[in-house]
Amino acid sequence: MGAAGHVLNEDECKYLRAAADRRDKWVEFYQKMELEKSRQIAKQAAYIRDILARVRAPLTGYVMQEGAAEGLCPDGWTKARIVLTVRPLEAVTALRFIGWRPDYAPASAAVTLRINGETAAEAVVGQGMFEIEVKRTESPIAEAFLIEAECDPPFRPEAMTAIWRSC
Repeated sequence: MGAAGHVLNEDECKYLRAAADRRDKWVEFYQKMELEKSRQIAKQAAYIRDILARVRAPLTGYVMQEGAAEGLCPDGWTKARIVLTVRPLEAVTALRFIGWRPDYAPASAAVTLRINGETAAEAVVGQGMFEIEVKRTESPIAEAFLIEAECDPPFRPEAMTAIWRSC
């Protein structure tokens, strides 16, 4: 094997066939491994979705969460947007949303509460504990309703971690 126009002998042909065969087997091995890893990742993602679908909001009073919630984490933290459906066991005349923001969160954030898509309350909250109350004395809620809570700007602890690591 060498110069242009060289005619391959039998040993050189066997060597090239064996090399191509080895390459093809490696390609097949990596394709199978890629398919297996993709199945494993899909299975783990489904498991994580199932766990997150089982997270319940810490509700008190005569209400129950219906179905999966969006934005709740199993460790008690939440994302910047929370959505859940609540079924009252008795007509709801008031809601109290209680939260906590760590000392290293931005000094203030706007929190908006929506009931069935309509803004029910807005408040600027600081660090530490906060409460937002919604009174519904004129029209109590007797049927299942959707609660959305959104924080702006969103607080992302992982961004703070990245800042601390860079120091």
